[in-house]
Amino acid sequence: MTSIERTAYPRCKRLITAHELHPFFSPTRDELQWAADATDGAEHLPALLLMLKSYQRMGRFPALEEVPEQVVEFVRRQVELPEGTLPLYRAERTAKHHRGLVRKKVGVKYDQGEARRNAEPSIRKEAEAKNRPADLINIALEKLVEAGLELPGFSTFDKMASKIRTEVNASIRDGIHERMSPVQRAGLLRLLEERDSDGTTLFNRLKKPAKGPTWSHFKNLAKRLEWVDELGDTSVWMEPVATGKITDFAGEADAADASELRDYAPIKQIALIACLTHKARMRVRDDLATMFCKRVATKIKKAKEELEEIRLAEREIVEALIGNYRTVLKNIDADGPAQEAVQKAAAMTAEVRHALEGLDDEAPVDEVAQRLDGKVSPAVLAMAKSLVVQAGGLSAVTKAVEALGGFAGQYEQIEKTRSGRFVRKHFEVMVFTALAEELRTGDVAVVGSEKYADWSKQLLDWEVVKERLGSYLVEVGLCEEGETAAFDAVSLRRQLQDKLTAAAAAADAGYPDNEGLVIDPETGIPSLKPPLGGTAALGEAPGARGQGPDAGALAHGDRGPDCVLGGLVAALRTGVRQRAEAG
Repeated sequence: MTSIERTAYPRCKRLITAHELHPFFSPTRDELQWAADATDGAEHLPALLLMLKSYQRMGRFPALEEVPEQVVEFVRRQVELPEGTLPLYRAERTAKHHRGLVRKKVGVKYDQGEARRNAEPSIRKEAEAKNRPADLINIALEKLVEAGLELPGFSTFDKMASKIRTEVNASIRDGIHERMSPVQRAGLLRLLEERDSDGTTLFNRLKKPAKGPTWSHFKNLAKRLEWVDELGDTSVWMEPVATGKITDFAGEADAADASELRDYAPIKQIALIACLTHKARMRVRDDLATMFCKRVATKIKKAKEELEEIRLAEREIVEALIGNYRTVLKNIDADGPAQEAVQKAAAMTAEVRHALEGLDDEAPVDEVAQRLDGKVSPAVLAMAKSLVVQAGGLSAVTKAVEALGGFAGQYEQIEKTRSGRFVRKHFEVMVFTALAEELRTGDVAVVGSEKYADWSKQLLDWEVVKERLGSYLVEVGLCEEGETAAFDAVSLRRQLQDKLTAAAAAADAGYPDNEGLVIDPETGIPSLKPPLGGTAALGEAPGARGQGPDAGALAHGDRGPDCVLGGLVAALRTGVRQRAEAG
């Protein structure tokens, strides 16, 4: 039996806080008058009110013994009955009559047959993709709450979900079995009998995980891919089966060993092994792609380290060449243009330093120009003259190069030292690096993989999205009920911008008087102080706590009106961010 705690089925909590008692179990004056008119005893009055408030809270009638004592005591004090008065039904007929009164009061109908007819199609449809009974029960709960029907007992839901799940799973397994050829079925059954080199069955080879990203492991993984592909094209076997079902069936096969699977019925045995084989094919491809990316990442890291070493070595060579070149310029012709350029540069530097002596770094431009007799910036002028005269000093080097056959001849000699061939290894490294990056970002997909599959094929069809778009936009508040205007990216951006602007304006307007919000002047990070007056300090409207959720709210996971902090923080963050951007 499915644990009720794993489902959204409404049930009485063991501990009820004061914040829950008042909004959810306080009867109104109209309800008190209605209950007093419908009962004729002190025991029946609190019993009827407990039925009413429990149904409003949970959408079903719990047994009176299920109701926590603190709730019973709270309702007793609300109707001002003597201490020790307990809700009690001495006859089942009275309890049945009171349940009818409550149904009439809240506007629901009692029809267990209709409830089953509403829940069964939903469970059967979802069972094609989901395998957990708790998920199926939650789907049925949602449908019945939407239909305004009273919820049956939990055991009814559990039996219905288990029965339908068994029928659907059997149908799926039969389909997998029929899409396989007799040769393929025999091949899968041999996995339970034949032994691997380590003494285990070949069935266990399907479960083996990948090892470290070494070249030998990569080659072994490639061989395993060839072996598992020889078992058959599992994509054909699993074509109409939902991914979740395949995962659950494969998990069941993975948790069992060969001896346990031999005890299964033949069709179920083959179907489970087929699902495990399908997942193994996908996992091997995932492991190969992951191992490939890790191998490339290792090579890239090593290449970066070697490149840094080469860069440092080349820098030393360049620095040595510059020093040698300077020596050549000085000694190639003692009385030539190079030496003359050095002397002129030194003289110009001395002249500039003498003219600018006494000036600091912040001296105005006019004073600098005045000292230089209105000429342009001395630093720029000196640099330009130095470059011009040094360029003339290269004529001796040029003549020496021409004497050795000219620049064209020298470059020809240099090129002869290169092979001039296409380096395949370097090209492959570049291709593999680009491929690994594309795999990592999802721009390249691996056919038959799971982690590296084509993500675009996992999106909903546009026809499905278009069918549900209207209700979704109404649900998230992006359009009104019945609105037929076209909804595109421009309107979405405009609406989001308007909402953010309004939230920021509201946060800005309340900030000067909001003592609970503190913004750090150094970092600009906002923080909230605990309010002294409870949730009322956060702006809760008076009487808000008296408004409970609709029937079946617990089945939808409603936590009541207390969850205001998240929205407040989000609004404050938006406002602070926009204030900072506005300067």
